[in-house]
Amino acid sequence: MNNIMSKWIPESERSRALALVYSGMYIGSVTGFAFSPFLIHQFGWPSVFYSFGSLGIVWFAVWLSKAYSSPAEDPELRPEEKKLILAGYPSPRRQSPPTGLDLNRAVIKLNSSSINALRTLNQNPDN
Repeated sequence: MNNIMSKWIPESERSRALALVYSGMYIGSVTGFAFSPFLIHQFGWPSVFYSFGSLGIVWFAVWLSKAYSSPAEDPELRPEEKKLILAGYPSPRRQSPPTGLDLNRAVIKLNSSSINALRTLNQNPDN
């Protein structure tokens, strides 16, 4: 999913789109769990498998007919949209940390403190 989204969604909108897609997956799971008891009560337990399996087959057929790996391969995409997607949007410039901070030294000190703590915990009192 991330590979397809990286080709279809401009960089400036990608995090929002991924959040929407992944939250939709969880909403689908919750909805399935909510409808399953109704299906079991009305039609028996096999109906859950038949209904969600049928929905999966329909979704797969739609996906095969409408989804493309990249915008360049999609014949139904208008040229303006294709150009916009392929050009992407300029990503906002990320700020670098202030130059007065020596982050490498802080990381080295943190790692050496962790190693010393592990040595202390692993010492055998019998030695």
